[in-house]
This record gives sequence, structure tokens and C-alpha cells, in this order.
Amino acid sequence: MMKFLWPAVLAVLGTILLVDEIHERQDYLAFQAHGENAVVDPIKNYTEITRKKTSSGQVTSVSYKADLTFRTKSGNSVTVPDRDLPQSVLDAFNRGAKVTIEYLPEKPTTTRFPDSQSYSDYRLVAVGMMLIGSIWIFLLWWQARAD
Repeated sequence: MMKFLWPAVLAVLGTILLVDEIHERQDYLAFQAHGENAVVDPIKNYTEITRKKTSSGQVTSVSYKADLTFRTKSGNSVTVPDRDLPQSVLDAFNRGAKVTIEYLPEKPTTTRFPDSQSYSDYRLVAVGMMLIGSIWIFLLWWQARAD
């Protein structure tokens, strides 16, 4: 039974990645179809999140979060709490530059920064993991059935 563990893990992880990819793709297409731009109010403060390797204490990554507020085209004020900030956006805020954010009018808390990569291609990895895991499970099942 243990020989089915890793193929099953691959198949399940591949499925999870594929579902995440489908949601990301839907947002991407929605932004392409009718995303709106707004200027973000200057941030008052931000949170720096530092990740370290536990054994060496070496910093492995630093990320930033802040509450972002902007006005939609209809004049509504929207606040997106704990929004991840790319380093370039944080630098723009620190310089006092205007920062633009893109939002979906029907769901204004769904946002992206226009200059950031908005769509990744996990689907190839997800489908590959699903196929490899599924074929592996099938071959193991076939072999067990023959024995």
C-alpha cells in the first residue's frame, strides 16, 4: 500500500495546482476584459515579513504587506487589507510617486498592480504531476493485479 503513496501525492498536488491555476486564469481574463485603474492613497505604514532558515538564521526572503485604499470610478472608497506589495511598488510609495492599481469593478478587492506579472503558467507543472502520478498509480495497480 505504501508504494501508492508518492504517486497519489503527485496526483493530488497536481490537482490542487490545477484548480489554483484555473482561478488565477479566471482573474486574469476578468482583468483583461474589464479591469479598471485607480490611484492608491499613500500608505501610512507597512509590515515587513522576513523568512529565515531556522538552522543558520540566514534570511531567505523578505516581503511587504500594507492596507491599500483607493477610490473606484464610481467614487466608492475601497480598502484592501494586508495586500502584498512588490519591492518596486514599495519603492514608489517611499519616493512619493503615484501608485496605480487595477481592480475588478464587480469585486473591487480583487486587485493587481499593472506592471506586475499577472498570470503564471503552473498548468504545465500541474498537468505533468497529475499525469505522472496517475500513470504511476495505474501501473502499480496493473502490476498488483497481475500478481
